[in-house]
Amino acid sequence: MSGYLQVSTTTATREDATKLARSAVKAGLAASAQVHGPVTTIFWHLGEFGDGDEWQVTLKTTTTRYAELEAHLLTEHPWDNPEVTATEISHGSPSYPCLAGPQHESLVLQPDPVMLRGRARWRAAVTKRGP
Repeated sequence: MSGYLQVSTTTATREDATKLARSAVKAGLAASAQVHGPVTTIFWHLGEFGDGDEWQVTLKTTTTRYAELEAHLLTEHPWDNPEVTATEISHGSPSYPCLAGPQHESLVLQPDPVMLRGRARWRAAVTKRGP
């Protein structure tokens, strides 16, 4: 399997991460996005050693949409010079809409009715169970 990427970036707040994720998926530049965090980051920046909490955004897209997604993330990101990285997805479940084949190449976002029914059942079960 080739042609698919997992793209990531980080932000200082959950709100910024969610905003980036939502705008990229809504624009059709990514099939899905997850926001994780907070995560502790240890880094060198401008010659100084530091650490801090960040929120990670992970997005799924195609290699042909990567340049547009990267430009979108760099434009919409609140930081002047954010890290945006991409890793090739070499394996994945064939029923996942982003990884299902050439019919999804031009526009990543193609909801799969079977997957959506499964997610709806999962959400109903989680809601019923409560926190």
